[in-house]
Amino acid sequence: MILLIIGIGSIGTGFRSALFSNLADTISGKIRLDYFASITRKDTAFFDVTKVGEILGRQNNDVQLINEVLSNSFNVMVKSLAYIILALVILFLISAKLVLVLFAGLFILSLFSGVLRRQTS
Repeated sequence: MILLIIGIGSIGTGFRSALFSNLADTISGKIRLDYFASITRKDTAFFDVTKVGEILGRQNNDVQLINEVLSNSFNVMVKSLAYIILALVILFLISAKLVLVLFAGLFILSLFSGVLRRQTS
């Protein structure tokens, strides 16, 4: 049973990773096309002031950074959000009263931390 759960989790992780990688590649491809279209509409005076190597380097670095953020950071954020929602649903199914106490306690702690932050600043 545990091997089945691990196998399903691994398949889900691979599917999620492939989905976000494909999404990041699609978005960065569209950004590259938009950037290229923007560059081709520039006057020749723009290229006298700005070096072509600088333009291409900036494009490659910026689009690569966007691609990494979309494929890695956004993927981790969605996974973490799903885990939090799943954990809250399981906690709610176990005991709804304890979940309400948890949220009330978190609310009170956030109020106190806000008050203490204002006093120390």
